[in-house]
Amino acid sequence: MAEPQTQNPKPKTLHLWAACVLSGVLLTYSTPPHSLPGLGLVALVPLLLALPRMTFKGAFFGAYLCGGIYIGANTWWLALLPAEGGNEYIIVGMFVLSVLVRAFSIAWAGVFLRWLLTRQGRFWVWLVPLSWLGFEFIHEFNIPGPYPWLSVAYCLSWFGPFVQTADLWGAYGVAASMVLFNLAFASLFTLGENGKPKLRREGANRIALPAAAVVLAIAGTIYGVIQEQRYTDLEAGDGPLVALVQGNVDQEIKIGDEIEKVRKAFNEQMRLTHEASQQGAELIVWPESMVFRGATRDGHCLLSEESSRSWYKTGKPDPQLIVARDSTDLFITRMRAEIFHLTHKPMLVGVVTEIPTEEQDEDWKDYNFRRHNSAMALDAQGNVIGIYDKVNLVPGGENIPNEGNPLIRWIATHYAEELQGGVAYIDPGRNRVRFSLPSKTPRLQGRPWTYTASICYEFAFPRTHAWLEGDLSTSPRPDFHVNISNEAWFGSGSELDQALVMSRFRCIETRTPMLRATNTGITCSIDACGREREVLTVDGMDRNVQGTLLVRPAVLDTSIRTWFVAIVGAMSAWLGVAVNGILSALMVVGLIRRWTGRLTAPQAK
Repeated sequence: MAEPQTQNPKPKTLHLWAACVLSGVLLTYSTPPHSLPGLGLVALVPLLLALPRMTFKGAFFGAYLCGGIYIGANTWWLALLPAEGGNEYIIVGMFVLSVLVRAFSIAWAGVFLRWLLTRQGRFWVWLVPLSWLGFEFIHEFNIPGPYPWLSVAYCLSWFGPFVQTADLWGAYGVAASMVLFNLAFASLFTLGENGKPKLRREGANRIALPAAAVVLAIAGTIYGVIQEQRYTDLEAGDGPLVALVQGNVDQEIKIGDEIEKVRKAFNEQMRLTHEASQQGAELIVWPESMVFRGATRDGHCLLSEESSRSWYKTGKPDPQLIVARDSTDLFITRMRAEIFHLTHKPMLVGVVTEIPTEEQDEDWKDYNFRRHNSAMALDAQGNVIGIYDKVNLVPGGENIPNEGNPLIRWIATHYAEELQGGVAYIDPGRNRVRFSLPSKTPRLQGRPWTYTASICYEFAFPRTHAWLEGDLSTSPRPDFHVNISNEAWFGSGSELDQALVMSRFRCIETRTPMLRATNTGITCSIDACGREREVLTVDGMDRNVQGTLLVRPAVLDTSIRTWFVAIVGAMSAWLGVAVNGILSALMVVGLIRRWTGRLTAPQAK
């Protein structure tokens, strides 16, 4: 792959830019919801062929263009976010900024890949997959905000058996593999003067790279087929019956002030809950933040705590709460009363909660207004038995990245208040929680079911799901996982399909089946091999519909920790970061040498 640029005439600049555009388009259609089979194997090939023929500046802006097309075309749903009248420009600005920031890392990846592809040593080109991965990985951190969306790993989602290797090295390894496959194809060709690719006639890597890619593809596919059969055989078939309630509540209702619409939405969800209870559900799940007006940590209405507690003078909920269902706004209080008096079923619900006193440890924060985005578990008597607080917050929507900086805090807080009423006052959680659910399954010999929960776009973070799995030496492996989400922000756009694909990868990495309970869809069950089992559909539609999905998670009959969870984790991604650090140093040294050479060169007389 790495051959001197002088061996071939330099293609016209227009052809090189066209190649960058083509890669952006191919990446777009290899990503959900399209996921065109095979396209992910060649999507980066035009870019990889063009980069060695471009200048430093050309590589940066060419890759920027490629990334801008890829990110912009696949995240246009950000522009659908609702806002108060007159603030729509903020939504458009946020969308544009997110594209520019995400594509910026791809631009720098182009610079680093160009450097590697133009080295004379044979081994340099082998670092291309790790370099790309290193730039993808930084988006899991506040640089400038955590937004790990659209990893190229998901361009291989159609490659069913191979993606099973994610239980070894996570989506990180699959992303590096995807780049390697593209690199192998690119190593077979070079660009001619007319911009057309032609077969490469020399260089050991034109044989070594394709050979390595073929071996990896075959080995990974065989491994995947074996693992799919293995985990299918391990399914116990006796999971608890769980009801996933999809209320289909419009986002304007959730963030608006029309209390009658809010009451109606809550009543509809309670109606679905009672129906699920009558059908024998052992656990009823509501999506993210669907219990309006918030809750204290012990289950009272956050905005009317004194009034809420007055209904529990005897320690039990007053049955008059049921009678007052159409007039009370104490939503969490009424829900607990209906569990106690009517349904007698455990629930997991999404609700905004107060910050525990022990976590109020930063002097500059006003905790009277700070909240957690939480998943609250209630037992069959309506008592709070556990709370998981969302760890990975949506930058700009729930959280202000780097808000410890006073200037950033002032600017971003003003933006959040103007846009959606101070939602940026959500604080990240710190707790890793294992929920339990009573079970009568003989196989468990009296042990309750155990499950973990994540909220919203936490399905985009492989590290978070590995962390939630915990340590088997101190606690049993969770039987299943529940993701509660509210994607009403994005209408029926492709965000829903991308969320589903990422959730599938999290199931493979941990080999833990998942139930997704969403407000507008896609509500579904996913098994330990990342396969969709049951999907809530109404009249053939899987989004923007109301209903309840009763499903048994595809639990396994044994506890197995995957290599990804137990050993590997984000090791490959960190290695990519280290590689880029070393390459940065080498590039700087080379630049200094060139400058020094120019200064010391004898001047022509």
